[in-house]
Amino acid sequence: MSIYNSIGQQYSKTRVADIRIVNKIIDLLNLPKGRIIADIGAGTGGYSLALANKGFLVNAVEPSVVMQK
Repeated sequence: MSIYNSIGQQYSKTRVADIRIVNKIIDLLNLPKGRIIADIGAGTGGYSLALANKGFLVNAVEPSVVMQK
């Protein structure tokens, strides 16, 4: 986890969820809105939030304490 702990503080300032990727994930999963998605290795949660904003219930799991902040 040390690599993620070292980059975690700046990570969310430089990374934004790409809506094209979010839409592709939704398309590939072919799940109706309201379904539960597990985001394992969620980082700072950008994609978790983007998926939640699209109507999914997201459980985000991130082992790096720094990335969780």
